[in-house]
Amino acid sequence: MEAAVIDKIVGLTRPTREVIDGKVYSTIGALTLIKPPVAESIQVYTLTGLKDLIEASAEGVDPAQHLIHVISPTSVYVHSKASNDYSQRPVIIYGEILTGDRSYPFNKFVEQESAIIGLRSCFVKNDYPEDDTRHDDLDYVIKTITNLQIQDKLQVEDNGIAQNVTAKSEVAPAMTVLTNLKPRVKLAPYRTFREVEQPTSEFVLRVQKGQKGMPEVGLFEADGGAWKMDAIHNVRDWLKAQLKDWTIVA
Repeated sequence: MEAAVIDKIVGLTRPTREVIDGKVYSTIGALTLIKPPVAESIQVYTLTGLKDLIEASAEGVDPAQHLIHVISPTSVYVHSKASNDYSQRPVIIYGEILTGDRSYPFNKFVEQESAIIGLRSCFVKNDYPEDDTRHDDLDYVIKTITNLQIQDKLQVEDNGIAQNVTAKSEVAPAMTVLTNLKPRVKLAPYRTFREVEQPTSEFVLRVQKGQKGMPEVGLFEADGGAWKMDAIHNVRDWLKAQLKDWTIVA
């Protein structure tokens, strides 16, 4: 192959730059707009940290040019109201709850002891006043699960709507009684930022015999995901109370 032809081929594959309407394009292959790099978001893990950065005007954020967007129960963005000339809308501050924290394993059966530990560590213990119409069933579920009989003494009767299980008698602990389980219970797991009220939602409570007759407990979500909307609104309301001049969308 002649040297002139080789030089021509190399020249065609060498990237060049063209400026069109003030924007730089690469001409290698299809004409491609070269966009400027976007700064990495500042990440925080609490709503309080997010509020402190906003009040400190980190990265020049201000309510006239930026807004707060509650993306989900676990994440919040602070970004510009309008995209730039390159159709970019960088996220300046990103708030997200810490991953890897202990959470209850919903929608499956777990061993009795693991269920009790999870209920005591992954749920809010609400102490409502006596005249308050709100309530939850955390104490009821813990007490019921703790009293379940083990091994060959455990009996489970299920009619598809409710269950009867053998449990320790409160009058005579050495004896057992047949206990009717509530088919649905109200609980408030930790599922969103700790600064806000954790939504209470319904769960289907079920018990089954596991290996070697040991009880296994299942909590199955029964609110169709409505708790997520409640959590998002709780986060939005908290931010609105703390940052009154800001646009907050959820």
